[in-house]
Order: sequence, then C-alpha cells, then structure tokens
Amino acid sequence: MSLLKIVKKGEGKPVTGTTPAAGKTSAKLLIVTKEFSIVMSENEPGTEFPMHKHGTEHVVIYQLAGKGEQKLEDGTRLSVGPGDIWHELPGLVHRFKNVGTEKAVQLHFFVPPRKSHLELAGLA
Repeated sequence: MSLLKIVKKGEGKPVTGTTPAAGKTSAKLLIVTKEFSIVMSENEPGTEFPMHKHGTEHVVIYQLAGKGEQKLEDGTRLSVGPGDIWHELPGLVHRFKNVGTEKAVQLHFFVPPRKSHLELAGLA
C-alpha cells in the first residue's frame, strides 16, 4: 500500500442510503483507511436531512461552499458557511439543511470510519 493517496477532482466512490434526505444530494467516498474516512457531499438548495445521529463515529465537517443550518435536538440552530468547521460527537442528534441558493459542499471526516465505508473500499 502506498504511503500517499491523491484523489483527483471528480474521483471517489458514490455513497448512498446512509441518511435519506428531502431534496437532491450526492456523496462520494474519497479516502478510507481502518482509522478514518473522508466523504464529500453536495446538497442542492432546500435539501434537508432528517434528525439523525452517528453511532460510534466522531464526524468533523468542513463547509467548502454554500450556506447551511445545523439544528440540534434541543432546538438550537447554528448557521454555517464556507470555511466553517464543526465536530459532531457520537450520539449527537442533529440535522443539516441547505438554506442557501447554491449547492452546499462539505468534506466529512469520520473517525473511526463507518462500517459501510470500509465495506465499500473492500476493507471490512
């Protein structure tokens, strides 16, 4: 295995079915190891995910483009935009909605990687 992995623009394996959203969304698995995985998501304006939580994964999200809103289980709403980064602890109930007029593009860093990511990469 190479010590360096470069993923070119447009590369990656499509990820489907993890959390169904109302609206158009796509996600690609860019990098996966036994320690972490990285997914890029693109969500069209108005796309809204249902309230959900991640089991054992810490998820760090970096917003590349677009405007969004994170809503927490207690009703707290947080605005996010390009350059913002946040950490979702395992078990945190939340949802994301694209509240802007352009695609919301994000990088999601999962630690440890989701089982489905390991399976997709043939590492399970």
